[in-house]
Amino acid sequence: MRSGGGGVGLLFLPLLVVFALGSWWFVMVVDAAVTLPPEDKPLIRHYYKKHNTCANVEPFVKHQVSLYWSKDKSLTAKFLKLLYADCMVNGCDASILLDGPNSEKTAAQNAGLGLWVFEVIDKIKTVLEKRCPRAVSCADILNLATRDAVHFVSL
Repeated sequence: MRSGGGGVGLLFLPLLVVFALGSWWFVMVVDAAVTLPPEDKPLIRHYYKKHNTCANVEPFVKHQVSLYWSKDKSLTAKFLKLLYADCMVNGCDASILLDGPNSEKTAAQNAGLGLWVFEVIDKIKTVLEKRCPRAVSCADILNLATRDAVHFVSL
């Protein structure tokens, strides 16, 4: 005859159920984090070059960012905050770059950025407008400039 081992198995059964459910939930969360929903129009790498609207936009932006970044290394953090603030509410639409008394640019939460970071984006836009008139969006300039500033930190 067996002596009293059946009760121990019953104690571990709830733990096994919790572990199994937890593992299932974890797999679902991880799967959701690494897969993207289907898109009608996926993003295109080197968009302006492939569509022949401004083939050298990325080198132009990178050069301008390097000029300003060499003078002020905090530009990376300022660009990241600017990009985050722009993309937070309604997507990355460059609305934070709009001038005006009640604009995002003059909002209290963006006061710490200083006007200099906006001037850098304006300068890049001016350079691009001379080379590729009305071709590159301000939202793309902000994204490219931020990407390049982050890259310079890693050098």
